[in-house]
Amino acid sequence: MKKTPVLLGAVVAVGALYVGSTWYVGKQAQQAIEQGVAQINERVVKMLGPDLSASQFHIQIEAYERGVLSSSGRYVIHTSDSDGQPMQYVMHDHLQHGPFPLDLLKKGVFAPQLGYSRAQMEVTPAIREWFDASEADTPLAAETRVGFGGQGISTWAFAPFELERGQQHISFSGGTLQVAFNKGVNNNTASGQFDRYSMVDSALGEHIELRNIQLGSTTREVAAGHFEHHSTARVKSLTFWVNHDMQPVHIEDLDVALASTQQQHLLDAGIRYDAARILVEGSDLGRMTASGAVNRLDIPALTALQNTYAELARKHGGDPNEPFEPTLEEQQLLEAQLRPILAAGPRLVLDPLEWTNPAGRVHANASVSLRDPGDVDDAFLPEVLRQLVDSASLHLSVDRAMVVELFRQVAGGNEDEQEQAGEFGGMLFDQYAEILGGIGLATLSNGTLSLSLEATPGEDRFVLNGDVLTTDQLMILMLGLMLL
Repeated sequence: MKKTPVLLGAVVAVGALYVGSTWYVGKQAQQAIEQGVAQINERVVKMLGPDLSASQFHIQIEAYERGVLSSSGRYVIHTSDSDGQPMQYVMHDHLQHGPFPLDLLKKGVFAPQLGYSRAQMEVTPAIREWFDASEADTPLAAETRVGFGGQGISTWAFAPFELERGQQHISFSGGTLQVAFNKGVNNNTASGQFDRYSMVDSALGEHIELRNIQLGSTTREVAAGHFEHHSTARVKSLTFWVNHDMQPVHIEDLDVALASTQQQHLLDAGIRYDAARILVEGSDLGRMTASGAVNRLDIPALTALQNTYAELARKHGGDPNEPFEPTLEEQQLLEAQLRPILAAGPRLVLDPLEWTNPAGRVHANASVSLRDPGDVDDAFLPEVLRQLVDSASLHLSVDRAMVVELFRQVAGGNEDEQEQAGEFGGMLFDQYAEILGGIGLATLSNGTLSLSLEATPGEDRFVLNGDVLTTDQLMILMLGLMLL
């Protein structure tokens, strides 16, 4: 018996088996893509609410053609600009089916995969300026490989560009972002790096430049509707000024950290900024830390209020970011949409705000817990605040030596000029310390001016620097401060 027909039959059988498995894996890959898009859209709905998510952000699989060895897809990201006008970002995807995508085999990756995707952003009106300014074939390209267990890794490459828009010039170095995900897209870890971004507006005299930007984030789905997110950004240097008369401000080693927890529609989030060094015209103004948080924030209710306000502002013919005078009916509408936010009992926290130089520091922290005030149509402002604020606190301390050193540094010049500026700063500190101490609003001890206030307006109780006051006593104190 000849072996050639047997061998040929075996090869044909193996080929048929591989084609069949590839077709089946392609079907599984399509299901994984559909599930991933559904997960993202579902999370947006939980964040913004079903009435707003469709207009704010959602992803649509506009087309998907599945072949035997590969598939192609067209995904559309629907969102809106700052004026509420719809915008679209389109990604065209070419997906090679597993278990052994050819392009991965060429790269030496032999582990079985569900699929290997190579996607590019198409030119749409939303990105035409970006695309025209880039010398690359596409402003954004992404490569993604997905394993059979739902794990995968995606690398996004952003093309550099130089963009001229009137008297505005934008320069971007390009960079990469890598996302590793596990058990679906709701559990992921990301890291990115960009060398430079700058924006110059010659007409306004505005300038901002960031160098060596490093990004990182982790998102985890703890349970259904319960997400935890942590992200960081480090900017090696940030330089900016906002008008022609302003001296450039240079910040070194700026770190930003964001942490949030969302359970259903309520969000707890905090952000912290740390600037290692702040320079103005070469003068070292020290380092700064600012950290804030918000708890029990009803995101869908807040988004609804923001969108209603923007729509009313446009009806009044103004900028959505600018205040306007609402009619009585519009005011009632805004108040009605504000109440669900207050009903959740949101709490705002600033802790700490700290500015430090070699001689001393300024330190502050504050918090306020809000509630639905109920019917306050005919109430005066003090009564509205009494019903609106559940509790509040403010703590502030300022070192005299810090103020003196700050004035010295800002003055620049020679030693005599710095000494005079420092003396002037010390004199101002002493004057304010005497005024605030004289009316009991602050205390002075060992060169540090301090203020401490704990308030529970509903109980008509205020503790100012250890002294218990009523609402009327506090109002008299504040009125005296205004008359000084």
